[in-house]
Amino acid sequence: MEDSYHGDTLGTMHCSPASVFNAKQTPWYTPKGLFFTPPTLAMRNGQWTLSLPENLQPSTPLDANHLNFTNRTAALDVHQRRDG
Repeated sequence: MEDSYHGDTLGTMHCSPASVFNAKQTPWYTPKGLFFTPPTLAMRNGQWTLSLPENLQPSTPLDANHLNFTNRTAALDVHQRRDG
């Protein structure tokens, strides 16, 4: 995950993208993974709102029904959103 930090533990440092914490401090560090900024789900004005980072934006903008939810369960129900 972007901007993550896993301390100085061997192996877990490889799970973080290069940063000031690992890239120049350890000669054996090699990032191993697909690093991206994840979407976020937050309560805003009494509504659960899904925010997509730029790299996950669809080519056709989503309407508010796909980004705002009345409860957290509805926001996390991927199958219902996909199939329903």
